[in-house]
Amino acid sequence: MHNSVVVAVCQALVDAGIGALRFNFRGVGGSQGGFGDGIGEREDVLAALAYLRGVGGVDPAKVGLVGYSFGAAVSLLAADEGISALVAISPPSPGSTIPGLAVGCPGLLITGDLDDVAPPASVRALALTLGPQCQVKVVPGADHFWWDHEEKLAQTVAAFLRDSLVSGP
Repeated sequence: MHNSVVVAVCQALVDAGIGALRFNFRGVGGSQGGFGDGIGEREDVLAALAYLRGVGGVDPAKVGLVGYSFGAAVSLLAADEGISALVAISPPSPGSTIPGLAVGCPGLLITGDLDDVAPPASVRALALTLGPQCQVKVVPGADHFWWDHEEKLAQTVAAFLRDSLVSGP
């Protein structure tokens, strides 16, 4: 939750007039529980989405989902029909296609050309399994931790979500 990538993206969203909710998965930081092998963390994302959709001033038909690294993988698994846009930042390579993984909304998969956890070729292959509504952006010089590229990343994510959620249908 306090990672420089997550903080930069959330700040860029707020600056763009888009509300942002960030949270720790179970067992991280002050959160209760323990690691849930991705299954429990998917439940955490679904609970956060349900909470967000119930917040006054939030249009439940215009909710996006952003995840970074392990959070990107979990976000891909948690994306439901109520999501209007999805961003996966440096999603780790699943090794093979995950059965039943489908995203029915505009999606952005973004990685750095120096990312050894989410190499561009793996991210491009993942995008093909998700469908034509998913685009891939590769940022030159960025590694998995986005050192010195947080601002460019954050602005790219904010622009995509602004176009998908605010300017979109």
